[in-house]
Amino acid sequence: RVIETLAALQMNWVALRIDNRLRYERDPDWARGPDAPTKQELSELVAFAESLGLEVIPMTQCFSHFSYFTGKEKYRHFAEVQDPAPDARHKYWNYCPRHPEVHEQLVFPLIEEQLECFPNAKYFHVGLDEITFEPIGVCPRCQGAPGGELLAEEILRLHGFLKQRGLRMGMWGDQLLVEHNGKPPYNTAEALPKVPRDVIIFDW
Repeated sequence: RVIETLAALQMNWVALRIDNRLRYERDPDWARGPDAPTKQELSELVAFAESLGLEVIPMTQCFSHFSYFTGKEKYRHFAEVQDPAPDARHKYWNYCPRHPEVHEQLVFPLIEEQLECFPNAKYFHVGLDEITFEPIGVCPRCQGAPGGELLAEEILRLHGFLKQRGLRMGMWGDQLLVEHNGKPPYNTAEALPKVPRDVIIFDW
């Protein structure tokens, strides 16, 4: 119904945020549960939107909002903050961007399986917003690294992965704004000069 409404309003694209909202085949534990759509259902939804003239952009959250996965014991070792405060609002929120296995074992396989449902995709939205809702640069691999350096590394890593697959990368822009979430103490806005010029910044 939402897609039909967007088409009636002559919108020309829609982003579908996936995260754990898919019954993955590589690892069923990635799905939020049996109510998650199957790959066939998602593919049919994408085809339906395209039949109405909408370009469909797949989206999944990278770096932050990752407690869908790192909140599970199986993937807890990928979390940046291993021992969050009991009263912390955001627990296991970020994955460690420098963990040697997080991309090859989790992030990239997630995206690859999602893309099977988007055969005509030209773009992929990687999220990257609200990273500083939880401390960054605190695990043994990242400790002492400036926030701008960590964010720039992750942007370049994701950008390279997507470019190899012929996809243009999109991301939220809040962490690149010094007057927004890119401010001290983590200063992620310092990553801005290193962002490839073909990355599309979505206004958060």
